[in-house]
Formats: sequence, structure tokens, C-alpha cells
Amino acid sequence: MKAPLPPYPMLGECYRELAVALGTKNSNRELDRWAREGDFDWSLEARLKNNLIVEPLAQKVGIEFSVFVSEVCDWTCQRHLALIREIALDAMTREEALPLLLEHHLLPGLAAFLINLRKGIDGPDLNTFIHPDQNPLDVVFCWVESCLDIESSTIAKHFYPTSLGNDKNGREALNRWRDGSKDQCPDLASICAIADLTAKIYPDCIVEIEHLKAWLLVARMIVKFEKKIPELKAQVHQNIIEGVPARDIGYVLSVSNVQKSSRRDVLIEPGLMLGHRLRRTTDKRNNGRHEISVALENFEQTLIQYDREGICDYYLNWMKGRYYLLSGEYQEALKFYEQAADGALYRSGGTQNEVLEEALALAAKLGKLPLYKRLKHRAIVFGLDVLPPISDKQIANQDEMKKWSENFTRLFPPQGHFPTV
Repeated sequence: MKAPLPPYPMLGECYRELAVALGTKNSNRELDRWAREGDFDWSLEARLKNNLIVEPLAQKVGIEFSVFVSEVCDWTCQRHLALIREIALDAMTREEALPLLLEHHLLPGLAAFLINLRKGIDGPDLNTFIHPDQNPLDVVFCWVESCLDIESSTIAKHFYPTSLGNDKNGREALNRWRDGSKDQCPDLASICAIADLTAKIYPDCIVEIEHLKAWLLVARMIVKFEKKIPELKAQVHQNIIEGVPARDIGYVLSVSNVQKSSRRDVLIEPGLMLGHRLRRTTDKRNNGRHEISVALENFEQTLIQYDREGICDYYLNWMKGRYYLLSGEYQEALKFYEQAADGALYRSGGTQNEVLEEALALAAKLGKLPLYKRLKHRAIVFGLDVLPPISDKQIANQDEMKKWSENFTRLFPPQGHFPTV
């Protein structure tokens, strides 16, 4: 069965959606892989943000706007990762978590972005721009008409005076963007072409033209996002009216996660019991290995019956990994730890770093450098602060892995193993 999407959108997914909305993705395969596989390279965020957002916006729109968008990306990602590290959504599906994340986290962030952009540069009235009944592209063109003293709704004729050839095509395209027909909106090249045409007719309006490009691009972004989030304009508009009120998103998510966990009450007690009996450091001399094996099998069967979405699979794999590790079957344990690390990310709150640290120690002990590297990439993204630094532009090498393997005994002291080990 295909693994379920984690409840939190992954960073790669977020950046891909943003690049598509801005029209800067350009079939970037590395971005597609990041969105599909998760954090396989810790350096991707900075590199792809620069290549797909910062540089294109600086070249096509303006340095000031590019820097502003870059700072908003950094701020949003930091808040997103902080939530992911602190608040577990291990009882929720993506379909259940995403509406809450949009309402209380991402869309208020978009409202704050628009408010701060409008403070920084001149532009259309925000209440009109993001009103549910308005097309933001049309609102921007109305604002431009007002700025340039052009009669309302005539900018297409003003820019494209004839009804032949390129003028005809340009006029029809602009009118389609304004009326929202066929869900069309300008790409970045078309926005630049509109700005160039404006500069040709109004050569003294350099600042206004840069602002025009920025607002047309933001309007395009809103139109693209709204196709996937129909409630976007209504919620962002309400946030702007209310001044983006403070909210405790952690509390909202935690309460919802507890409520959703009630559907799987039958899993809670046996899951907690397994976690207690398979603690890494407690003495196992009187802890029956066979009984725990049976408990694991029973827990797995209960999961099959009550967790058909596979939400709790990561926990089962983690406990299986612990069981085999504490039984001395390290190779078998590694298979489950790898699956547990994959499943815990963007799902299990503070637990995900615990799983990563244990998996790293086991991979290091077994000399599995490729897996160690892959796990370290992810651990860096999630701020696992016990990691050795990156040196010589390498994520890791054999010497580092050998030193890190010393953590195995710290995490899994001998008394924590079953007596036969």
C-alpha cells in the first residue's frame, strides 16, 4: 500500500506550489523530486529559493520586491518547521489537517504578506484586491488606469490601439485576464511585456511600473492559489479586515489531533504499553521478549483493522525497530528504522527527531554511509542539534560516521538489551 501523505505539507511541496503560482518553476526536476521525496538534500531550500524565486523576481520585477518575498519565505518556513517540530498530528490525515493549517497558519500569513507589501509599495486597495467577488488582476488594472489617468476599463484599447495582428492578440489576452475567462492569467513574461509597453508610453513612471509588475505577479499568484483553495480570498479578506488577529495555532492543532485520536482509542493503550516495555535504557532482565513479540503482532493486527489509512505505521515500524535492535538483530532493525524515519517526518512532532537520532546511530554502527547521509540531510532540516558539523562540503564521511557510532551505546546501553543479546 502506498504510504499516506504526512499531515503537514513538506517544504518541497510548499516551494513547488509557490514557484508554480509565480510562474518560475520552469520544469525544475530537482524541485519536483524535493516535493515528492522530501528533504533528501538539506541545502535545497536555499539553492532552489535563490534559483526559482529570488533571482527571477530580481531580474524581472525588481530587487526590492525580490528581497521582500525572500524574507517572507524564510519567515514562513521557520514558522512552519517550528510547528512541525513541536506539534504532533499523528492522528490526522492530510485532508483533515490542511484546512486547519490554511485557516490558522498559511492564509493569515498570506494576509500579513499583502498588508506589509502594501505598506512598502503603492498599489491597489487591499480590501478590493482580495475581495471574494473581485478578480485581483482586474483590480490591479483598474488601479493602473487610475494612476495613469486612463478612462476606466479602456487600458486594453489604450495599449493596443488597433484591432489587427499583435494589437488584436494583446488586447484579447488582457481582456481575458481582466474578466477571468477560461481561468487565464498572465505569465511572468507577459507581465514584463505589459510593463515594457507601459514604460514606452509613460517613460516618466519608472517606480509605478515596477509596482505594477509586483502587483500583477501577486494577483497571478492569488488566482493560481485560488484554483486549489476556493476559500482563499474570503479568509484572507477577513484576516485583513481584522488586522490578522493573533491565534494559538499550536493549541488549535493539538486539540484537533486529540479529538481525531478518539477514533482510534483501541490503539492507544497497547501502543503506550509497547513504548514503555521497549524503552531504550530500562533493564530488560525481567521483561519477556516473547511476550513483547506477541504484543507487537497483536498491535499490528489492530492497526490493520482500525488504521486503514496507515497513519500510525511509523510508530509500529519504530517499535519493531527497537524490538529487533534490543534483540541484537541489527540488520533487521535497520529496515524498520528506515521506514519509521520516513513515516515520522512531518507527522510526529518531537518524536521525529528521536526516531532520526536512533536511526542515525544504528546506521553508523552498521557502517551504512549512504543511509547515514540521507538521514543526516533530514536531521539538519529538522534541527537535530547533536549532529556533527558539515566539513569539506561533504554531508558526511566514514570518519564522521565512525565517531557518531559511539552514540549507539549512549542511546542503547547494554542493560537495555534483552538478556540473550
